[in-house]
Amino acid sequence: MKLKAPNLTWRTKKRLKTFFVILGTAVAAAALIWLCWVIWLGRFVVYARDGVRLDFDWVTPGSYVTAVEPTERPVTILYDDGSSTTIVERSKELEAITGAYITADMLTGDLAEVEKVIKEQPKGTAIMLELKSASGSFYYKTVNGKVNSKVDEDAMEALIAYLTKADYYTVACVPAFRDRAFGLENTSYGIHHSSGGYLWAGSDKCYWLDPAKNGTRAHLISIASELRDLGFDEVLFTDFCFPPTEDILYEGDKLTALNDAAQHLVYNLATEEFCVSFLCREEGFVLPEGRTRLYLDGVDASMAQSVASGLTVPDIKINLVYLTEVNDTRFDAFSVLRPLPMGVGQLPPVDTQPTEPPADTPEE
Repeated sequence: MKLKAPNLTWRTKKRLKTFFVILGTAVAAAALIWLCWVIWLGRFVVYARDGVRLDFDWVTPGSYVTAVEPTERPVTILYDDGSSTTIVERSKELEAITGAYITADMLTGDLAEVEKVIKEQPKGTAIMLELKSASGSFYYKTVNGKVNSKVDEDAMEALIAYLTKADYYTVACVPAFRDRAFGLENTSYGIHHSSGGYLWAGSDKCYWLDPAKNGTRAHLISIASELRDLGFDEVLFTDFCFPPTEDILYEGDKLTALNDAAQHLVYNLATEEFCVSFLCREEGFVLPEGRTRLYLDGVDASMAQSVASGLTVPDIKINLVYLTEVNDTRFDAFSVLRPLPMGVGQLPPVDTQPTEPPADTPEE
């Protein structure tokens, strides 16, 4: 017996056709909405050492800044074919420095007290200011990003004007490759997680930038050029390294990328009056020729001499600077910066041990 298809009326067929058209449109719309939701959700995915999680708090309005496209600020490019002696002359002009560094906590506190303590320091003292956070906010008025809400902008402007015009050696400290805001707004310059889907972020929720990308370098040049125009004598790029993890997707040679980036920054920023320096602990990092220094922190006083002896720098007393919180005299054989003494007990008591450790001091 052969089954016959139901004999549908014209009106029924029209209703079914309309139904399926509406159903198909709804399914397509739902699929589009779901896809957009997944893409939007991706920015809240945080990869950390303890696993993958969703974090909706750290990208809410006001928690990051809108980065300026690096191409908006003209950058003067300097080229050197190696035929001149300018680079050698610049390196000879540098002198050893001793002084204090001012942290972000100090800058967001009582600036009047900070300025008072600075004025108590001898003329010629080196003063370093931490002017940008790894989150991307700045501690001074800038065209490169948003000012931290805790900063008194007018007071900071007055402080910088005083420092750069007075008889102090001024250093501006900014993180190089750890930048949450700029990484969020410029994902093509960031370092991706090994999965390839998202940027890698550490437990501090900060993204890291690729030293080899032109956009990353242009961003740093824009910041340092502005600081140079404000009258600073030196810029220190901290976080001049790759994130401390193996869970990143990076095909190039990391050490080569760091060395090339350092050379690029020195050649495009350093002048006869402006020094470009780096805080880098990577073994094999080569300090570029020119007006530049290498900074180190976290070094025990007993190891200061042996660490310095193992470095390849033109002059360990001039091109090497230790950042330390202790008032140990063994650091005084080198360039050294300590926290600005904001009150009694700011620094530990002076250690009266010899300037240099015994020759048989064991390696740590």
